[in-house]
Amino acid sequence: MPRRSTGIRQAEDGTWIIDKVVLGQRIFKRTGSNNRQLAETFLATREAEIRRGALLGERQKRTFREAALRYVEENAHKRGIAREVLAIKQADPFIGETAIDRIYSETLEPMKKALAEKGAKKKTGLKARSINIILDTVARILKQAARRWRDENGQTWLAEAPIIDKLPETDKRQAYPLSWAEQKLLLSEMDGEIAKIALFLLNSGAREQEPCKLQWDWEVPIPELGTSVFVVPADFGGRSEAAGVKNGEDHLIVMNSVAKSVIDGQRGKDDCYVFPSPKLKGGKVGPRHRLNNSGWRNGRKRAAERYRDEIGKEAPEGFKYVRVHDLKHTYGRRMRAAGIAFETRQVLLGHTNGSVTTHYSAAEIKELIDAAERVCFSQEDAPTLTLIVSNAKSRKTHAGDKKAVA
Repeated sequence: MPRRSTGIRQAEDGTWIIDKVVLGQRIFKRTGSNNRQLAETFLATREAEIRRGALLGERQKRTFREAALRYVEENAHKRGIAREVLAIKQADPFIGETAIDRIYSETLEPMKKALAEKGAKKKTGLKARSINIILDTVARILKQAARRWRDENGQTWLAEAPIIDKLPETDKRQAYPLSWAEQKLLLSEMDGEIAKIALFLLNSGAREQEPCKLQWDWEVPIPELGTSVFVVPADFGGRSEAAGVKNGEDHLIVMNSVAKSVIDGQRGKDDCYVFPSPKLKGGKVGPRHRLNNSGWRNGRKRAAERYRDEIGKEAPEGFKYVRVHDLKHTYGRRMRAAGIAFETRQVLLGHTNGSVTTHYSAAEIKELIDAAERVCFSQEDAPTLTLIVSNAKSRKTHAGDKKAVA
């Protein structure tokens, strides 16, 4: 009877697991099969590769999954690692078991095609930009394998990192800046708290996660001006690039009178968070997860349905699916239309940052506030916060109008 190899064990579901250390290197694999001979063959092949590499100095075979695991372990502290982990999970079904020296543009074509087809089936599915993020992550992992990682024989994991072609981003969604009439319509259909945050975004240039996590400790008084600003720490969102400040620096949020009025209206509601979430488990108060939730989507749907009656024409696609990030684009477009200098727009939009105590004097802050004040209102609108109405009141008024017409 042939001697069976060690390092193979059976899981509770009957499939075989390979787990063995050979010359200091661990071989681990869940085969997903109840065929022991297949598992033994795989183990024997990998063991031979390791021994041959140690004896002859040959480069050992490594799978993408092995390389990805090492990459994540080494970069767990990195900003944006959450997005990269998601990209790895999306790539793994296609190339997880593929040897890294067999990964290049041509062998990635099936993955690109499958992800693109998946995206075509759903409006919210993967687009070229999302697929390119996955390809960028794969490329970074392969570069590490070729340039940094070496085995016990001094061989890099990969001889050379390949050039990976990305998809043309022809399906990229264009920004949709709101008109003043569209802003009024949209906010009138949002629940009160969502409308307040949206109005703050429209008048501060902040990113979605910043007001959701905004803390009173980040407020910096400017006594000379009788006002204040917020300095958002670069790492406030943790490790996710989507949650933190995009360029890795503190973000100075300068508020015009509308944004300041929104903030002043929040004082006293919570000791920590400016816009606390009312829906946490156990009655706890904490930060909001995001603004783009069912409340946002339901509100924009109602606004789109009212668009013809209010604006006098069919709602554009951009308005029907207006994104939270479009509020920032709106702020930027209005500043440009107001003739505000490019450098000032960069600061107000958070593209150029710095600590208020080391980079900006009170006089400079005043110049920024004066610039932000120029985009508070349309010429037709008076300086008032009546744009914020409760969703229930809006629907009741609208329903009453319909009855009157009937």
